[in-house]
Parts: sequence; structure tokens; C-alpha cells
Amino acid sequence: MEIHSIIALVLISFASNVDNLGVGVAYGLRGRVIPPAALGIIGLIGGVIAGIAAEGGMWLKQWFPLYLSDWIAGGILVLIGLYAWVSSHKRATYYHTLVDKEWWFLAIGLSINNFAMGLSGGLLGFHSVIFGLCMGVVSSLMLWLGDRLGQSLGLKLAHPWVNQAGALLLILIGVMQLF
Repeated sequence: MEIHSIIALVLISFASNVDNLGVGVAYGLRGRVIPPAALGIIGLIGGVIAGIAAEGGMWLKQWFPLYLSDWIAGGILVLIGLYAWVSSHKRATYYHTLVDKEWWFLAIGLSINNFAMGLSGGLLGFHSVIFGLCMGVVSSLMLWLGDRLGQSLGLKLAHPWVNQAGALLLILIGVMQLF
């Protein structure tokens, strides 16, 4: 692989996962630490989906409009945000584990975004395994960085409205995916 292809792959991976940074910030603002196992599952699912999409990019493009993947991803993020908003009004706190449905929905929602990029990557001629691996690693990395950033901001902004702000951010990211 030539250097300009590697640079393009890295730029595509970061550009397509910028939303993960915002999603991570939303969780961090709510004081939620995304468990390492959940980050791994999110990266694995995102990478596999991107790799499969890259492998079948030309064929799938004929049957699946690209805008639909953004709508589905946006809808899932809005639903997660609404769930977080409703949950923020409950006083009971508990540790979310990997088996919680929320992490699986988050993995699927964020990975659908990688599907569209995988289609593009396949059309650009990237090797599906390398493309999927890069997308998965960057997906988890951006989510982790956002979570850490949100936690540091949340400590400085420790107000009752922080949970609602995090949920609202998830909803806004989801709505942005719709357009």
C-alpha cells in the first residue's frame, strides 16, 4: 500500500468516526465510563461491518442507497439519547455492564455509519481487512477519547443538568445523521 493510500485511509477513518467523539463526550458528561470490553465490542462490530461493506461495495451500492445508512444510524442515536434523557430523571444509579442493551445498540448505531464508509472504501479499492481494522480501531479510539473528554468536562460542570445535556447531545448527533 502506498503512502498516499495509507494517509487517505487514516483520514477517512477519522472523518467517518468524528461522531464517536461526540457520543463519547455525551457519555462522559453523564459520568459514564464506557467499559473497555464495550469499547472492544464497538470497535470489533464497526470494523467487521466496515470490512464487509468494503468487500461488497460495488455490488451493494446497486441495491442499498447510501443515505439510508445515515438515517438508520441517526435514528438509533436519537433513540439512545431519548432513553438516556428519560433515565437521567431516575435517581437510582447502577453500573452498566457489557450485557446492557445500551452498549449493543450503541455498537450497532455507530457501526451503521461505518457501513456507508465501507461501501466507499470498497469503491476506492481499499483492502477490506485493512479498511475494517483501521475503521474499528479508530471508532473505539474516538469513542474513548470523547468519553475521557466528557468526564473531565463533567467534573468541572458537576450540575444536575449534566445528564440531560449528555442525552441531548446524543439526540442532536442522531438528528444530524438524518441530514
